[in-house]
Amino acid sequence: MRSRSNSGVRLDAFARLVQETILCHQNPVTGLLPASEQQKDAWVRDNVYSILAVWGLGMAYRKNADRDEDKAKAYELEQSVVKLMQGLLQCMMRQVAKVEKFKHTQSTKDCLHAKYHTPTCATVVGDDQWGHLQVDATSLYLLVLAQMTASGLRIISNLDEVAFIQNLVFYIEAAYKVADYGMWERGDKTNQGIPELNGSSVGMAKVGKNEKVGLLTGIVSCNCHSLLLGGGIVLFLMCVTVQVQEYREALEGILIRGKHGIKLVPELYAVPADKVEDEYRNPHSVDRMAAGQLPHMWGQSLYIVGSLLAEGFLAPGEIDPLNRRFSTGFKPDVVVQVSVVAESKEIRDLLRDYGIDVQTVSEVLPIRVMPARILSHIYVKLGHCKKLNLTGRPYRHIGVLGTSKFYEIRNRTYTFTPQFIDQHHFYLALDNQMIVEMLRTELAYLSSCWRMTGRPTLTFPITQNMLVDDGENIDPCILSTLRKLQDGYFGGARVQMANLSTFLTTSFHTKLSFMDADSDENFLDEDDDEEEDNEDTEHTFTPCGISLFTLFTLLTYIRENLRVDLHLPRDAQGNTDFAALVSHLQECPTLQDQADILYILYAMKGADWMVNISGQCGATVRSLLEELYIKAGASKEWGLIRYISGILKKRVEVLAEACTDLISHHKQLTVGLPPEPREKVITNQHRENNRLKGLKGDLKEHYIFYIMVYLAMYVRSQPSLFGDMLRLRIGLIMQVMATELARSLHCSGDDGKVHLRPLESSTTSPAISIHELGHTGATKTERTGIRKLKSEIKQRCSSPSTPSGILSPTGTGDSRLQWEERQGQWLRRRRLDGAINRVPMGFYQKVWKILQKCHGLSIAGYVLPSSTTREMTEGEIKFAVHVESVLNHVPQPEYRQLLVEAVMVLTLVADMEIPSIGGIIHIDRVVHMANDLFFQDQKSSGANEFFLEKDPATGICNFFYDSAPSGSYGTMTYLSKAVVTYVQDFLPSTSCLMQ
Repeated sequence: MRSRSNSGVRLDAFARLVQETILCHQNPVTGLLPASEQQKDAWVRDNVYSILAVWGLGMAYRKNADRDEDKAKAYELEQSVVKLMQGLLQCMMRQVAKVEKFKHTQSTKDCLHAKYHTPTCATVVGDDQWGHLQVDATSLYLLVLAQMTASGLRIISNLDEVAFIQNLVFYIEAAYKVADYGMWERGDKTNQGIPELNGSSVGMAKVGKNEKVGLLTGIVSCNCHSLLLGGGIVLFLMCVTVQVQEYREALEGILIRGKHGIKLVPELYAVPADKVEDEYRNPHSVDRMAAGQLPHMWGQSLYIVGSLLAEGFLAPGEIDPLNRRFSTGFKPDVVVQVSVVAESKEIRDLLRDYGIDVQTVSEVLPIRVMPARILSHIYVKLGHCKKLNLTGRPYRHIGVLGTSKFYEIRNRTYTFTPQFIDQHHFYLALDNQMIVEMLRTELAYLSSCWRMTGRPTLTFPITQNMLVDDGENIDPCILSTLRKLQDGYFGGARVQMANLSTFLTTSFHTKLSFMDADSDENFLDEDDDEEEDNEDTEHTFTPCGISLFTLFTLLTYIRENLRVDLHLPRDAQGNTDFAALVSHLQECPTLQDQADILYILYAMKGADWMVNISGQCGATVRSLLEELYIKAGASKEWGLIRYISGILKKRVEVLAEACTDLISHHKQLTVGLPPEPREKVITNQHRENNRLKGLKGDLKEHYIFYIMVYLAMYVRSQPSLFGDMLRLRIGLIMQVMATELARSLHCSGDDGKVHLRPLESSTTSPAISIHELGHTGATKTERTGIRKLKSEIKQRCSSPSTPSGILSPTGTGDSRLQWEERQGQWLRRRRLDGAINRVPMGFYQKVWKILQKCHGLSIAGYVLPSSTTREMTEGEIKFAVHVESVLNHVPQPEYRQLLVEAVMVLTLVADMEIPSIGGIIHIDRVVHMANDLFFQDQKSSGANEFFLEKDPATGICNFFYDSAPSGSYGTMTYLSKAVVTYVQDFLPSTSCLMQ
């Protein structure tokens, strides 16, 4: 035996194990590894996991080398790793067209393949013949590539490969909203090839993207809908957990001994077929036998890596040079740095009068302040490669995490203002109260999600639009916000307010080196919007809320029929006299009249038609509309602003982003009023056409945008508010908002809708807050006036749910006066909860238990069968969605909430030790039985016709809707009586009697 250390001998043993279980299968041409003896194809995920042992052993040899032959062995192992990783890269680069297309479509047919032909790197099955879309596999490749590159391996050899890898980052960056097939390759657990969001894919994509972005330039927690836990996360953590002694000892005892005594890891352990019945009768009594592949190649690889760590040949930092293992460690609270910048000297002087010292944009030089849209244009160039026909990053808005850094571009320092302040895209930025609300939520989001070195720095510009009184004063809401920022706490976040130069040493800096070779010196001009204008214009919003397709139809109609329908000026030939129209345009006293004329010119002549105004140079219709848009914004004429925005087809990318935020938090959206098909469900984020189609027809109010934006703001910063909501019904929320406005203005519901349209966006804030807070909003209202309310209760009655104490048959007038202050309290509450689909905690699990004791639940004519419990578990989101799909056939939100209350009462019966509670239970019938009992009690108590009036749509007494759940006259009391009466008829005679 040669003279060498024990470590060298032990490493030789590991080398033999690696050679006999992994490297002996490596293809000499492509470097790929087949899945097994039977499966000759190379899976991306299997290859990456399998090569980890070779990489780890190579580092161990280099670290513990005694002789030159050990160094040679380390080099040989490292080159085997490089060969495999380059082989996988070649497989993917041959599908570069799919990478480019997938960035825009996220289609299962435009994705990278999951497996390849081992000898040639070619594809082996068609695009639609396998569950190819497995984002976790691509993400795992990027993560391991980043780790290996950081450890010293040279895998990427040229700039074309760099560009391709960067585009792979763009490929996976939408994983949080892309339904894929996951590591199980069959989608959801029904094994029917239905893709869904997978926790393994989202988690791996987040890690892979973060590390690769940092490497090349220098996501969420989502659970699966049907799989209760993303199993891939367990595999990702195995490299760490396998070194724990407890698991090592358990694993050592069940390994299989192969030839020459090497330890093999089987694919799985299973109960022998002839002993399955014994295991059923007596669980855990039958010994499991090794089954499947032996050895299981990538399971063997992870075992070897764990052994190298356990025996001290590798340190955790060597296989994790990027320090991902520290990502979950304790971090101090984030302090958000806020720098307020004045647009002009006049604004700066105004702020100084209030004791707020700021700098102007020119005074912060050499730091340059730019809008966020410029950063979006910059990142379009990242990953651009003409040779491979790669366009780089698709044009998208940059979030607040991206704009809260300093950027080094061409030896200059830049900072970018947040996207929500940019008036160029969406008129929400014209509303100062909306800006304050967005700032509040973005600061909260930064404080909870910032993970980078240094502090986030948010640049907040004070613009001319934030002035009031003809520019003489700062808007009070803006001024109040600045004072709170000075105090160091705003929106639940710790903040520090100072000049930009003060934050240079404490902020995170990103160097955009890919811009150094760019010869376009004007690229950083703020007016560079050409590329954006050429982008897909499906995210536009139009006058009166109609879709883009409807606008095109309307324009065509106007061109064909305008001269007949409108009294337009005519020339001598009888044609429309456009010169007279232009003359009228100059004489119009109001902005609305000017907009009407410009819209006619736009429809009949087009946006680029030159308007010759006397005494001035000619201007296009588009430029005049832009000028009018600015004037309308300055005068806060919101109806006109929306009108012009629709004509100009201004992009509403914020709508798509808000929709994505909500859906990625497992919140379904519906637009339109129930029932279906008027009410359309939005469950897929990247299909913009479906979203636009959902905005046509019944819903033509622009408040759908506001509602989505508000809800998205809060779901990002305060997701706990939405814990008991699964589906947000925008149409019902709008309807309830109109009802609330009508109640406050003492007008009809239709008039409320009319009054709602011209309001500014911030006016909707109180209503939205009610929707988001739900029951907590009602509780706050009660707390603010609790003493007054208690005194009134003592004087009049015990609660709103005991009306007999105050009702008298003297007439409706007295009753109306006595109930004027509190009338509608519980009706409003049920409408609010029904509009946002709020249900009690644990509601879906309780429905699942009910279904186990009956044949099904019938709601609004739709049956939720008991067979559902055999297909789904009680904790699945998929089951909750199924229950919601039945409940949402109910168009009235208040009636829906009564049905929910009835189901909750029914769970009390299901919890009893009764084997069955009957066949199909009709929940509607239970509610109507409760209503009839309530009606009879009120009638016998002398209630007048006002309190006995019924809703014509449902037949439920309006006063029953407005009753509190508890109390002797509460809804739960009558629902309990109805449930007992209804279920008693279905109970077998042998069952215990219900009291």
